[in-house]
Amino acid sequence: MLLDSIRTQLDTFSKSEKKVALAVLSQPNLVVNENISALAKNAQVSEPTVVRFCRSLGYDGWQEFKLKLAQSIALALPGANEQPAQDDLASDLVNKICSRSINTLLDLRNNLNPDAIQRALDILRLANKIEFYGQGTSGIVAFDAQHKFFRSGVPTVAYADPAIHAIAAALLRPNDAVVAISQRGNNPALVRSAKLARKGGADVIVLAPSGTPLADMASVLI
Repeated sequence: MLLDSIRTQLDTFSKSEKKVALAVLSQPNLVVNENISALAKNAQVSEPTVVRFCRSLGYDGWQEFKLKLAQSIALALPGANEQPAQDDLASDLVNKICSRSINTLLDLRNNLNPDAIQRALDILRLANKIEFYGQGTSGIVAFDAQHKFFRSGVPTVAYADPAIHAIAAALLRPNDAVVAISQRGNNPALVRSAKLARKGGADVIVLAPSGTPLADMASVLI
């Protein structure tokens, strides 16, 4: 859900934007019922900073962000916004963890851009070569994607080593495709490899937060 997305991107925000993020995370139900001035005052930042925070998440501004936050809260299952606590019973933990997982999937469904998905599918369908790039936990996702493509009969490669995917990216040409995966979208090595791939004429499908350096390299952003 939206709150999980904000938590994931905390380290990508500027110092002042992070204050807004923490204010939203601490009292999301209050934020949806207040105006931008109240949130700015609570976070001890200016109103333009709140707008920049909203745009960092991919929204046009405060009103769109507030609407999406309200929708996210309204659709959330009971327990989805609650953090596990030390004194939780096993049944409490099961409810919280499952509710958050379900809500993450619902939020993903509600926020995916069908046009972007179709463009990505067209690129992959016509590509001469498909490569997945990721590092750390995103590298694991890249290798899992490669495995799933293999099982579907589509030959691909996956690289999690920054030196290797930089070399591979430099060899790509038009009609080749890269899927670059990053939870935060600010990994310098991935950004460099995406730039090299684009320079050679390849398409780059990016799975990363909007407004990040890696997202700026995308032919298609998901």
